[in-house]
Amino acid sequence: MSLDKRYPAFIIILAVFLGFFLFTSDVFRNDRQAAQGRQAVIDNAFAKPAPSSQPSQPESSLPVFPIDLNKASVEDLILLPGIGEKTAQRIVDKRGELDGFDSVDDLLEVKWVGKAKLEKIRGLVTIEQREKKKQGPF
Repeated sequence: MSLDKRYPAFIIILAVFLGFFLFTSDVFRNDRQAAQGRQAVIDNAFAKPAPSSQPSQPESSLPVFPIDLNKASVEDLILLPGIGEKTAQRIVDKRGELDGFDSVDDLLEVKWVGKAKLEKIRGLVTIEQREKKKQGPF
C-alpha cells in the first residue's frame, strides 16, 4: 500500500495551521498580565451584581422602534431592513428637499425605495406630527 503523493503536503499545511493557531493563542505565552486579565474576566463572569438602590436602565445606543423619519440619522436608518448606507443618505437628502416628510408614503419619492421595501419597513418607521409653516402674509 503506497501513500498518496499529496499526503506529505497535507501534513505540512496542517502543521502550519496548527502552529499559527497555537502562536496566536496564549498557549505558549508566559505573560502574567494576560493570565490575570483572563482570570479577571472569569471572576467577573461569575460574580453576583451588587444590589443598587436605583433601578438599572439598560444603556443602549440602539434606536427605539418605530423610528421618526424626520429626526432619524443615517446610522439609525441603516438599521432598517433593506436600507443600506446609500439609501439612508438618499432618505436624509430627500427629507431636506421636502423640508421633512408628511407621511411614510413620501418615502416612495426616494430613489431605490419601492412599494415592496416600503411595506417591509412601514411598521418600523413613523412620522411625528409637526406644525405646518404658514405660508402667505398671514
